[in-house]
Amino acid sequence: MERTKSKIEQVAPSLEQPMIDVMSKFGWSLHGRQEIQIQKGGESRIRGELSRDLYYPDSYTLVAESEKRLSHYVKLHFVRPIDFPNADKLDALENEYFSMKFTMRPPLALAFLPFLLGFFSLFVGEYGYMLVLFVVGGVLYYFMSNQIKQINVKNKEIEMKGAEILKKAELLLVGQ
Repeated sequence: MERTKSKIEQVAPSLEQPMIDVMSKFGWSLHGRQEIQIQKGGESRIRGELSRDLYYPDSYTLVAESEKRLSHYVKLHFVRPIDFPNADKLDALENEYFSMKFTMRPPLALAFLPFLLGFFSLFVGEYGYMLVLFVVGGVLYYFMSNQIKQINVKNKEIEMKGAEILKKAELLLVGQ
């Protein structure tokens, strides 16, 4: 009997297949799965979302390992032979891939709050407040939209790095 190494991942039910696809790129094969539904009061931590990679449409990229709390998740059990070729290199790539952190974007809707308050002050008759609130809203919107653009660029770079890691892992698997 062949000795194997195992790994368990917990994901949202909608992300079961994408996680299986990603793990298979690192040489893991699905050994079993278990769907878990927690009763009231109990919750479990799972991995973050996966999104389609724009450069490799058949692959998925980890978007965030923000640990979400769900009461319904799937536990996936993966196995790989201990003497698997290039296992140490694949493990290093896998660790690098799952350690990538995406930056969450602030909600741009917050910038519209001063505009709404300014619009409300128009009906109350406080034109001085209205002007100040509109200016504050405009400045807030400008800075937040620039910050969101910078975050999008940074996240895109991380997404491209994730695609490169998956490509390297595939090459290691093919080159066995």
